Amino acid sequence: MFFDNFFNSIALLDDLLGDKIYACGTMRRRRKNEPKHIVNDKTKVERGTCDWVISKTGLLYVKWMDNKPVLFLSNFHSSANAEIVRRK
Repeated sequence: MFFDNFFNSIALLDDLLGDKIYACGTMRRRRKNEPKHIVNDKTKVERGTCDWVISKTGLLYVKWMDNKPVLFLSNFHSSANAEIVRRK
């Protein structure tokens, strides 16, 4: 399943993973239980950089910097699939 940032949350993807339903999507900032060290906007980072963390339950939480930070949450992707691309 794919979610937009209105519906996606850590609790939802944890529940779905428990039922063996795999999902991913963008996520809004300031949701419950989000990793604080990823969401911290006080540090300026260059466009195209990303930071990620994997929870104990297996959720991948990614912050990718475009013009603004883009948050992505998945219960079936892994960090091993990471690849760097540049926009033209």
